[in-house]
Amino acid sequence: MRKVDLGIELLDLESNWLQEHELFETLEIIWLQQFTIGESKRLEAEFSHLKAKYKVAKNWELSLSSVLYPILWKLESESSLTDLEVKFLRDNNLTQTITIVQDIKHFANLK
Repeated sequence: MRKVDLGIELLDLESNWLQEHELFETLEIIWLQQFTIGESKRLEAEFSHLKAKYKVAKNWELSLSSVLYPILWKLESESSLTDLEVKFLRDNNLTQTITIVQDIKHFANLK
């Protein structure tokens, strides 16, 4: 269990041992924890990609719980930002991101 707590994946041999000793609840907890760790890493990578794509300054080291994450996700899904979200970008001097937002809005108007 220490390996799992440290985020180290179990070997097949270890998983087999747990199955042989019918520790199915333990296996289920381990698999769920490993899935959660993998999902968290995937979301962090996605957030990093979105920050790069929408020109968020590198000095913005934010977690997934940041208000910025849903804003960038809205941009990625081609949804319009609210005035409050644009104000957040302006208040935090994300000028390059605001320029991209304006370009997206201008392109949408041309359609």
